[in-house]
Amino acid sequence: MDKILDGATRARAELPPPGDERYDRYCEALADELSSGWADVLAANATDVAQGTRAGLGPELVDRLALGKRRLDELVDLIARTRVALPTVTAPTLVTGPAMAPPCAGCPSRWVWS
Repeated sequence: MDKILDGATRARAELPPPGDERYDRYCEALADELSSGWADVLAANATDVAQGTRAGLGPELVDRLALGKRRLDELVDLIARTRVALPTVTAPTLVTGPAMAPPCAGCPSRWVWS
């Protein structure tokens, strides 16, 4: 577990600072790639749905497995909402009360990661 937490701490330290324009560019590229590749996603999903049907999945599960345009719209909307929220959710918050233990191995005790 310490190895995982240490890796996560190192990865977080390498992130661009909150509000960096690279987050916007990443979200934009992700939405574009998802949209432009959606036909490939649907083709792979059709294979998964067919395999699920052959394997005896019930109609409710097959329905949940199947993707469509509505799901793409939901994912693109989620990316847009994430893009807006990233500066807030990635910003460290200065602890102003009594000293607290760090939330993870390697995290400075003066910061709480929200």
